[in-house]
Order: sequence, then structure tokens, then C-alpha cells
Amino acid sequence: MDGQVDGNGSVVKDRRRWPGLILLCGLLWVVLGAQAATFEEGFSAYREGDIDLARTLWEAAAEAGDSRSMFSLGSLYMRGTVVPKDAAQGYRWFRRAAEAGLPQAQYNVAFMLEQGNGVERDAEAAIDWYERAARAGLPQAQAAYASRLWDGRGVEADPAAARRWFEAAARQGHREAQNSLGTMLENGIGIAADPVQAAMWYERAAQQGLRDAQSSLARLYREGRGVRADGAQAEYWAARSRGERGGEPPPGSAPETPAPEATAKAAPPAAEEAPGAAATAPSDDAPAAERATPPATTAATPPPARQPAAAADGSASTAGAARASATPATGAAPAGWFAAAPADHFTAQLIGSRSPDALERFVRQNGLDEQAELLLTRRDGGAWYLVVYGDFASSSAAQAALDTLPAAARKHGPWVRRIGDVRKLLAGD
Repeated sequence: MDGQVDGNGSVVKDRRRWPGLILLCGLLWVVLGAQAATFEEGFSAYREGDIDLARTLWEAAAEAGDSRSMFSLGSLYMRGTVVPKDAAQGYRWFRRAAEAGLPQAQYNVAFMLEQGNGVERDAEAAIDWYERAARAGLPQAQAAYASRLWDGRGVEADPAAARRWFEAAARQGHREAQNSLGTMLENGIGIAADPVQAAMWYERAAQQGLRDAQSSLARLYREGRGVRADGAQAEYWAARSRGERGGEPPPGSAPETPAPEATAKAAPPAAEEAPGAAATAPSDDAPAAERATPPATTAATPPPARQPAAAADGSASTAGAARASATPATGAAPAGWFAAAPADHFTAQLIGSRSPDALERFVRQNGLDEQAELLLTRRDGGAWYLVVYGDFASSSAAQAALDTLPAAARKHGPWVRRIGDVRKLLAGD
């Protein structure tokens, strides 16, 4: 019997049990709170090589509802890292993260549904997930959705809508989207032909090392369409498209060494904020691809944005798989985390230059491949590139990470900035 009997024969409840129950509830609250905060601990364990601990921490956080940890577990199963490789399990974790609202997971779910990898193939459902991730602002999803709208894969063809989505991704620095937008503008697909705008977008993609765009830009310079005819520029970009003269700047521009932006000062630290969604990035081939980057920063990449059967010069497209926004052509790993990072998080702007090749060397030489990303902006009427480093929940965390970098990576005066403010530069605001 729960309690004691008084002199009248009534049961008196034992209130001595209440303090224990209250303590138990309090402990449960503390445990749940700890689980919700274990993604960062798991990520730290992963980087230190303790993958088993990382998985344990992510499982706890995932069960507490953390979408980043769900995504990380999905990536572990796709790779077969400390767990058997299992695309179906990977899909289930990605699906949970996608339903929780993580755009990169929505993108992975779309790709896996489209390919029938780990789940029964469903092209129409894939389109829905591509659209969700695209509307969330993920540039690789915008480019993927656009390419399917262009050629009617899983959805009714709509070139005008495709052009709008390519432009959304292109403005975030997605080089394949820039090239596709240039193709549509050059050929009047989904919009009135505009060779001047086409040349501008080809140039942006060409500066990022996309060979298709370099070839198209060379052709425009050779024919004098959208740009003034210039044999030297045509020869230069044609050579770049063949993998030659990569270390040379375009004709007419002085060689430039990386330099910090003007006299940029560190932004004042903001209040500490709770961690948001993890940085995420696509692999170069398929969801199950083996990568050296942490699983929380790995995702699937869809097929390349579609090109016309034959370009104006009769050459067929050879575009590579879509990558994250403004990923360097060589050198730095295709991070892409910047596109998925929360706008209220922080990053460190390390250096700026007109030469993407010089910045790629900077990234390689300082061992920043996993967390650095090259972004395309405009300055003084021309292309201007920035290297940003890492996604951090607070300015103090970003500064602490900077303190661990090699002196050579910090010598140009790194600048801790809100990710949303950097995105405004990409949009031209």
C-alpha cells in the first residue's frame, strides 16, 4: 500500500517520495539538455579521431531532436565509418534531418530518391525535396531544381522558372549555375537573349575555374559577342579551358598577390548565441563517396546542370557535377558549408584578392581545405574573391578558432563577421 493508515483507518500518502520524484525529473531535464548540446562535442571528437565517441554523442543528440546530428549519422552510414555501410540507414537519418528542416539533408533526400539509392526511386518526390531545399536558399539545390525544370526531369519543363532558379544560385556564387545562366542568356532560353549578361556570367564561372565557361567566354571574345572582340582574351580563356596558363591572370590585368580588403577592422563581438545548423557540403560524386571531411559536412551532389544538346559553337557540354557555392576549381576541398550555415552565425574572412588561383594556393599552403571557402563578390566593377573560414555559433568561438591557425593564415588581418553580412556582399547589397 502506498502510504500509512491513520487512527481512523484512512490512508495517508507518503510525501517523503515527492522529493525523490522531483529530483528524478530534474535529472531527466539536465540529461535531455545535455543531449541537445552534444553535436558540437561529437564534432570535436570526430576531428580528434574518436569516431566511436562522436557517433555515441550524435546518437544522443539526434534522439533529442538535433537535425545536425541526424545528418552526421546519415553520413556515417553512407560511408561505412564505424558502422556498416548502409544506404537505407543513411537515407533514414537524412530523411529525419530533412523533415526537421535541414536544407542540406533535404537536398540529400532528393538526390537519393531520384537515384533510388537506399530507398525506392521516386522522381516526383525528389522534385518536392529539391524545391524545399531550393526555397531554403541552398544554392546547389537551386541549381539542381533549375536543371530539372529546364529539361522536365520529374516535373513539367519550365525554362523561365529554371532561369530564375539558376540566377538565384548564380548570385550565391554557384559556378555551374552561373555557366547555365550564361547559356540561357546567350541563346535566349527562358528569357530574351542578352549576350552582354551572358558574357558576365560566363566570366564569373570562368574565374572560378569552370572549363565549360572558360571555353564559352573564349568563343565570345573571338566572335565579339557581348564583349569587344579580343584575340588575346580569346586565346587566354581557350588555354584555360584546356588546363593551361592556370597561374596567369587574364590579359590586361596586373599580377596580384593576395591582400586584405582595404583597412578592414574586426567587427565588435556580438552576444553569445545558441548553436544553429551545422555547416554542410556536397561531395563530388554520390552520397556514399568516401571523403576526408567530417560527416557533418558531407552530402550528396546531383547530376550537373543541364546544357543544350549543342552550344552555339557546336560543342557538347562537359559540365562537371554541381558543387557548393563558389568552390575553388582546384586546391581547397569543395566545402560548401557557407551556403547552409545560419545567417546569424559567424565566420572569419581571412583574405581578399582578384586572383582566385592565388587564393587557392593560400588555402592549400595553410592547410585550410576542410573549413575554407572561396566566395565571389564584386569590387570596383570587377570580380573580387574572399576566403572565409569556418561556421561558428558566436564571434568569440570564431576568434578562438582563428587563434589556432598558422601565423601565415592570419597575417593579412582576419575579420570576424556575421555570415548574413557576408552573404549580402555576394548578393551585391
